[in-house]
Amino acid sequence: MIRVKFLGGTPFLRRRVRKIAPEWFRHCNLKLVFVTKGPAEVRIDFQPGGRGALLGRESLTHSLDPVTLKSYASNSGITLNFGGLTDKSPSVEIRGLILHEFGHVLGLVHEHQHPGAGIAWQRDSVYAYYARLGWSREAVDEDVLNPQISVGTHYMAYDRLSIMHYPIPPELLTDSSQVVAWPDKLSASDIAFVRSAYPSSSSVIVSQ
Repeated sequence: MIRVKFLGGTPFLRRRVRKIAPEWFRHCNLKLVFVTKGPAEVRIDFQPGGRGALLGRESLTHSLDPVTLKSYASNSGITLNFGGLTDKSPSVEIRGLILHEFGHVLGLVHEHQHPGAGIAWQRDSVYAYYARLGWSREAVDEDVLNPQISVGTHYMAYDRLSIMHYPIPPELLTDSSQVVAWPDKLSASDIAFVRSAYPSSSSVIVSQ
């Protein structure tokens, strides 16, 4: 069971999270429970700053600084932050971001950092693009450019349709055929992965 609690956010954005996040849980053996008090494994806020979530079970012992997106030892602070998201954000952005960050909650990593992705990045343009969003070069390397190769991480084949893929506009590439639109739905491989990680024929979504 994964308990989710809101630490902030407008009624509209909370409703969107409640509606969209359960899409993952229709495909895995986990129960998603929205709570209003008491402990929760996922603690959501919409603080100015970054967009990110702790990976998997890290939220049991750590929280997330909403500005730096660095984790620190605490089981009561933010674990998922939707920085900059508002009621007026485009619906594709709201939907895609909610599904993406809940993918991290379930332990999925970035698809654009897949070891087999082979993305033809225009690196100087990537740094400049994310600098305008307030990212440091270190953050760009860590979350965008560097392949994620870690012992114990299981990779399926690279999937440019994955919800875990960042959108890639043409100006960030030397090969325009690799443009990726903002994903806003789970791909077949996203569903296959989460089914294999948490096998089940059905799951129950509960609110209280």
